[in-house]
Amino acid sequence: MSAAIVRAVYAPMRRDVTIDHMPWKRGYTETRHGTYAATFPYIPSPERKQAFVYSDPIGLPRGRIMVTADSPVQAASVADLKGLTYCLPLGYTTVPAIERLTEAGKLTRLTPETLRRCLKLLRAGRIERGVAFIPIDKVVADFTARKTFGTTTPFRYLGFVTQRTTLHVIFPKSRDD
Repeated sequence: MSAAIVRAVYAPMRRDVTIDHMPWKRGYTETRHGTYAATFPYIPSPERKQAFVYSDPIGLPRGRIMVTADSPVQAASVADLKGLTYCLPLGYTTVPAIERLTEAGKLTRLTPETLRRCLKLLRAGRIERGVAFIPIDKVVADFTARKTFGTTTPFRYLGFVTQRTTLHVIFPKSRDD
């Protein structure tokens, strides 16, 4: 979806856009070093703002807590999730409240390379020994679930929003153009 938005922005400028899909970490690193003109989608962070210039927003994700449809997990806030394990791929940032609980040892994070792998771990169940939730944008999670399983029915979302943010194309300050 983000690729389609980027192409649509550049089309009226009659600029050809080549988009390479690669793991987050590699794309970020190569863009930071100037190999690529930009990378996307990224939410703002203080660290990235030092090295990159941000576009106007290309998306407005809303963070949610995804669990399995039959999960016993009930929560009214992030604080209610203490003691659980969540999955979020390498390169994905999470909301400050979840980050603080993780740093304090009150949540455990698994970091596989893909969201698809997180969905498979979540669907496998076994909350007491595995992944209990994924903190993720609903649009992104549903899209990936459909691609992975052909449906979103194995999952549901808890009733609160964890974060409202923006997605951007980021351009490395290391490039003159």
